[in-house]
Amino acid sequence: MNGRANGVRVVVGCVALLLGAAAGAHADDYPSAGNTSMGTRAPQLVSPKSVTVQRDGEQFHVDAVMHTEVSQKIVWEVLTDFANLKQILPDVQVSDVIPGADERHLSIRQVGLARFGPFTKKYESTREVVLVPQEHISATHVAGNVKSMHSVMTLSAEPGGTRLVYHADVEPGFWLPPLVGPAAVRDQTAEQFSALFAEMKKREAAARAAATKTQARAAQ
Repeated sequence: MNGRANGVRVVVGCVALLLGAAAGAHADDYPSAGNTSMGTRAPQLVSPKSVTVQRDGEQFHVDAVMHTEVSQKIVWEVLTDFANLKQILPDVQVSDVIPGADERHLSIRQVGLARFGPFTKKYESTREVVLVPQEHISATHVAGNVKSMHSVMTLSAEPGGTRLVYHADVEPGFWLPPLVGPAAVRDQTAEQFSALFAEMKKREAAARAAATKTQARAAQ
């Protein structure tokens, strides 16, 4: 699939990766993270201070405003790279795209590990996604272990790179361990965006190196 058809399945799933676990779970359903292989973690390119989380009853409201020194084109390419999603986010085990009526409408089914501080749980989530290529993504939860979720990501060019604005409203609809709260949601969201930003920087550097090589060949 091309970038448009792939959609922004990475970003729209960020909060679902954390809150998309086990409706009706009990305390003994959450083994220690120390017993689970979680893959290599990315450097912290997004500070938790960039993410704010508020809890309103059973709902979590998540907002993040971020900047990366990467072109909007590359940012979009990374956010829509379904084929390499498991290499970008180590907690993702399965990510399938179900085509919609056109390239701007699709559904995404993901399976992976949600981490609640020192606890982990396998999750499954399906979301309907609407795309405005390189500018706007909205996603709505339709099946899985979350009671409700709606998220929006907006991209825009700004001096020195790209601005990303993310908002999500999530109602888990399941028992959470006592240690899980806004801070855990904030830290996990920042970590997932850090992994995405690391991939963006890697691809931007590769694109620049390729352009330099092409220019050098043309000059010969």
